[in-house]
Amino acid sequence: MEDQGYLRREPDACDKRIQHLFTTSEARPALQMIYDLRGQWNEVLLENLTEEEVQQAETLLTKISDNAYSYIQNRRLKSFGNTDK
Repeated sequence: MEDQGYLRREPDACDKRIQHLFTTSEARPALQMIYDLRGQWNEVLLENLTEEEVQQAETLLTKISDNAYSYIQNRRLKSFGNTDK
């Protein structure tokens, strides 16, 4: 994607091991298409669900996501010897 001009890479100012990726203006049409497709897919997935069911699904998926994030963060802290968490 970088070779195609969709991404640019910048080294972190404090830690040269880190590379930040940024989308370019060349990527805008592709990103818009992805966002549009995501919206269409969400409509398919949520079809025939009540508003209450949609809210329940969002709540459950948020909890699942939070659990995954916490697990990854805890693993990262342990791998660096920090066991405060």
